[in-house]
Amino acid sequence: VSLAIIADSIDADAQKALCKIRFRKSFWLALHGWMEFCIAAIDLSAGQVFSNPAGKDVRVTLERNLQPK
Repeated sequence: VSLAIIADSIDADAQKALCKIRFRKSFWLALHGWMEFCIAAIDLSAGQVFSNPAGKDVRVTLERNLQPK
């Protein structure tokens, strides 16, 4: 499950909370798969992208979209 947040500004406390979020669930002892929660956010005012450890791939994608061509 992936979530991308685009915001005008992100509070420092919200940034810290976002970077610490971790959630992983396995189904039937991982025989039927697993789920990891990925979250990333763009702070448009600062031009920064933040993510939790599982959201690294989402962060990279958002950073590439944020860069001018």
